[in-house]
Amino acid sequence: MKMSAKVINAREVAEQIRRVPEAIEADFTIGLKRCALLVQRESQKVTPVDTGALRNSARTKTEGNGFDMVASVTFHAAYAIIVHEIHATQKKFLENTYRELLPEIKKILIQAMRGKS
Repeated sequence: MKMSAKVINAREVAEQIRRVPEAIEADFTIGLKRCALLVQRESQKVTPVDTGALRNSARTKTEGNGFDMVASVTFHAAYAIIVHEIHATQKKFLENTYRELLPEIKKILIQAMRGKS
């Protein structure tokens, strides 16, 4: 049995194949931003509240693009680190939130790189 195939617009197909890694990287960027905002939102829900200043000081920052991107969630109140480390009932509110969200974070990133963000 003899088979043959003809690729129509081979140059266009080749160019689209070359763009796939760029598209995946762009989708990863979007997914990582979504993950960081998720961590911020959920950690704010469990942040100890006296006046609300600590909760309101949360910020999400991203630097770079694609697989080189770094996303940071921080709390900027002057006493944030003290509360995070030694609060009687809610210490490690940011760290614990991140750990609890890891399965969801992985899911978001996988879906994003599949183009389903």
